[in-house]
Amino acid sequence: MHSRYYVKPYRFQPPDRRTIWAHLARPYVAPYVRRAFGTELSEVTGLEHLQASLDRQAGILLAANHCRSADPLVLGMAGARIRRFFYYLASFHLFQQPRLEVWKLRGFGAMSVLRDTADHQALRACIQILTEARRPLVVFPEGTYYRRNDSVGPLQHGVSLICRRAAHATRRPIVIHPVAIKYWFIDDAEAALARRVTRLELQFRIPPAPGMSLLARVLRISDHALGLWEQEFLGRTNAGTLSERTQQLAHTLLQSIEPRDNVVPEGSIIERVRRLRRSRVNRIAQLGQRRVADPTLCHEMDILYLCQLLFSQSPDYLDGAPSIERIGETVQRLEEDWFDMDCPVAPMTAVVQFGPAIDARAFSDQPARRDQLTAALGEAMSETLAQVVARGRPTLPRRRGRRTTREFQPVHPMISLDEAIGRFHSSSAAFRGWEAALGASQA
Repeated sequence: MHSRYYVKPYRFQPPDRRTIWAHLARPYVAPYVRRAFGTELSEVTGLEHLQASLDRQAGILLAANHCRSADPLVLGMAGARIRRFFYYLASFHLFQQPRLEVWKLRGFGAMSVLRDTADHQALRACIQILTEARRPLVVFPEGTYYRRNDSVGPLQHGVSLICRRAAHATRRPIVIHPVAIKYWFIDDAEAALARRVTRLELQFRIPPAPGMSLLARVLRISDHALGLWEQEFLGRTNAGTLSERTQQLAHTLLQSIEPRDNVVPEGSIIERVRRLRRSRVNRIAQLGQRRVADPTLCHEMDILYLCQLLFSQSPDYLDGAPSIERIGETVQRLEEDWFDMDCPVAPMTAVVQFGPAIDARAFSDQPARRDQLTAALGEAMSETLAQVVARGRPTLPRRRGRRTTREFQPVHPMISLDEAIGRFHSSSAAFRGWEAALGASQA
């Protein structure tokens, strides 16, 4: 469950441009990632593309897919192989942690951005980084992670805006490198996943079903979880497939908010969410200290966040004979979305591939061309990721001391089901009130 980061006034957090802290921390990053995220970096390909842009002294933006919270650290380890540090554009909510954590983020080169609005300070900082060309800038164009490692989600247009502005501000080349990050379980993780699924069944109060396959159990939990949301907001369970019901619930929730902005429902679920959230983040910024006194905005933002979660579920991701990694991602998404638990299932290995550069100057400053740059980047990211997936799981040498059967334990205990649903009680009550008012006005 997300924190209401938008309630606190936004203050831009610039990166620490010194590399001393990254230099000192470099020997400890890989052991930390292995311990905290159960992940090690086994393979990096395409570094020759990145090195060629570095040799040209180009301003470099690295556009990577985003599926896990370990992604920035994994990219940092990949950059260390050519002795390069990166800057990172990170969501503002990460900077609402204790001061020591914020200091570490900035020391590693991270800077804040307020998503879904025009963050001019972050934009200027990104342009300066590209025009100076001292270190590449890492951006995750999907805006968040969906736990769908085999596909790239819809991209936002921020990368296009940053690169076109930077190209106008300098004569040096400005390029974008698509980057693919792919995770694989090191060994057979089915036993570890089965234990996690059993824990989820207990949390959701679902009776055990001996003899049912792991995939069938995960789909049964997903169906039950969706039914809980339907009951909470609609008072009923819809008919249809899991995919149809997910789309229908998200569409119904968005329809309760869109009339307030006089907008026509256009585009995908996530495009509609971004459009509505952008207007609300701007309104919250205008309210200043009065933002806390407007509960309607908080209810709307909570519902928009739920719609984002519904979009990320993508039941089709488990169609056919899904890989064990896809099943694992679905289990972790259920744990995180419902019970605030982000804990590795089993040890994983990461593969990173850098794609060929895209020249930002090849795209003019007109809106149609801007969309073409975003579309070209999306195609390049998808193609780069598809190449990594097609190669399959890398062959890893057996090393003495590798604990492939490690059982990971959550840092914090899982919250209860009643607490998970209770977080949306006030928002669901507000939703039913909006629906009643809308029905009365139409009558």
